[in-house]
Amino acid sequence: RRSPPSPTAGWPRASDSRVQLPTGTGGFEGGGVQLGAQALAARTLGGAGDVYFGMGATAIAHTEEDGLQYASPRPQGFVAFEWRPWRAVSLLAQLNGAGRLISDVEGFPGFHLVLRMGARVDVSRGWRLEGGFTEGLKPVHATTDFGILLGLERSF
Repeated sequence: RRSPPSPTAGWPRASDSRVQLPTGTGGFEGGGVQLGAQALAARTLGGAGDVYFGMGATAIAHTEEDGLQYASPRPQGFVAFEWRPWRAVSLLAQLNGAGRLISDVEGFPGFHLVLRMGARVDVSRGWRLEGGFTEGLKPVHATTDFGILLGLERSF
């Protein structure tokens, strides 16, 4: 279970990385080896709120797939706010930005900007319900512009 940053901890920091290895062959090979890394920081805004920041990048070994040239490395970042008006409820707002995805299609945006808003409700001990939406703030005619999410989380 994720806990909010401590009011006395200043700016707690963390880093995260991942390596993805291809698990298939032929048409299921995918993009080959992929790497990702992100640096994170958090700060409490008092007893009922927190702010989170993250910056990182992803890199792929095979930059060409299905006739498209994918950018590598691809920078990305986010800023998120969480407000807890009641003990069992969190309201979330997150802004995500990412660099160019496709590098060889004229007119494809060089920067993606997405807003995510939602809420989390602790429904009983160890169970949490989360819902919200994502909205593309920069027009990208080749990807989904709006999405709805609903999830049930179980922590042990």
